[in-house]
Amino acid sequence: MTDRPEVAACTFCALDQEQVAMLIAGPAVYICNNCVELCADIFRKKKSGALDHLKTDTGEESPPEAPDYPCSFCGETKDEKIAGVTVFICDDCVAACVKVIGDNPLHAGKPHSPDGD
Repeated sequence: MTDRPEVAACTFCALDQEQVAMLIAGPAVYICNNCVELCADIFRKKKSGALDHLKTDTGEESPPEAPDYPCSFCGETKDEKIAGVTVFICDDCVAACVKVIGDNPLHAGKPHSPDGD
């Protein structure tokens, strides 16, 4: 049995800290730079109306909101959030994560893929 130290991983995509450029910690949750960029893009498209034409599997015009579930990062109950498998992140926390990534000189605003590109 190997005594490998525990490695933190993104709660949204399960990539570990060695597979991403940056991992941002919340209270018992993590989000990587790739998921932050994806969430930010979704919020931008949602605010611009670019996603209004999409329908859910049930034929509803938009996915049902989950206002009773708090953001896994700030604990606030907000209507604007994105769901992971077992976690949620609100638009304010995504914006804060975007700022953290942008302020990191090692990241320099470049996305990082798991295969090293």
